[in-house]
Amino acid sequence: MKKIYLLFAFVFTTFIYSQTTLEEYNYMLSGYHIQKSNGLDLKNGYEFEEVLNETLNGINYNIVAMSKTNKSFVGLIVTISAKDEQFYYAVPVENSDLFLKYYQELQELKTVNNQILIDYNYLTSTILASVFYNIKN
Repeated sequence: MKKIYLLFAFVFTTFIYSQTTLEEYNYMLSGYHIQKSNGLDLKNGYEFEEVLNETLNGINYNIVAMSKTNKSFVGLIVTISAKDEQFYYAVPVENSDLFLKYYQELQELKTVNNQILIDYNYLTSTILASVFYNIKN
């Protein structure tokens, strides 16, 4: 798990940030999963790097960083797999309207399966704490 935190810290400290566009957000939310599940090439002009693949309480959480080939960071693609259900989320960067949309989608998860939301919050909080710890030290 420590390697995952270090990788996540590396990803966040080496990318240049840019504002996530609506087109990129929609791709992270659905296009990525459609292309990947059908074995198609991923979006041209972008790179994808898995930063977390963790199972907690029988639920798999996968987070992929999406960046432009010039290394500007676009956002995170989140896939949560629980039994027969999959949930997809896109975490945008520097776009408050899209971030509000992401937040509202997470709130809907609370009504479907509150344990998934609790575990997701736990994982992202520990990663965030590790990132700040590594930046400070």
